[in-house]
Amino acid sequence: DPATSRVQAVVDFYGPTQLERMNDGPGAMDHDSPDSPESQLIGGVLQQNPDLARRANPATYASSDDPPTLIIHGDADPLVMLEQSEILEAAGQALFVQTDVTDEASIARALEATLLRFGAPHVLVNCAGGSIPKDGPVTDIDVSVWDHSLTLDLTGTFLCCRHAIPHLISA
Repeated sequence: DPATSRVQAVVDFYGPTQLERMNDGPGAMDHDSPDSPESQLIGGVLQQNPDLARRANPATYASSDDPPTLIIHGDADPLVMLEQSEILEAAGQALFVQTDVTDEASIARALEATLLRFGAPHVLVNCAGGSIPKDGPVTDIDVSVWDHSLTLDLTGTFLCCRHAIPHLISA
C-alpha cells in the first residue's frame, strides 16, 4: 500500500546494535565508561544498567518480520566494531555487507548482494563518512588526510549514487 506509514526498508551504516557488547573487540573508546556516549544515552553506567541497555539496543527489537534491512559496515571503524552489524543481521531480516565506500568494486558487490536478496532498492541513504586519527585542524593536517576525507565523504557518496540510481529509477 503506497499510502502506508509502515517502514518499507532500513539502511544501517555502522550502527551500534547491542550496547553492552560494544567493548567486545579492541577499539578507540571505552564504551563501558560512565562518560561514554552509550552510558549517556541510557542515563547510567552501561554495564551497571543491563535492562536500560537492552531497551536501547536495536537488536532487541529486530525480528524476522522486519522490513528488508541493508547493513553496511567497513572493517576499519575504530568506534563501532564490525561484530555490531553481524549481531543485527542475526537478529532479523537483514543483509550485512562489509563495504568500503571508497572502493567502487566493493560498492558494486554490496548492491549486487542487495539485488539478489531483496530486489531493486527504493531508497538510497548516503551517510558513510568520518575521520581518521591523523585528522586535525586544516592548518595542521597533511594533504593525504584531506584527500582521504574527501574520498570517503564525497567520492563514496558519488559512487553509491552511480551504482544505485539506475536501479532506483527502474523500481
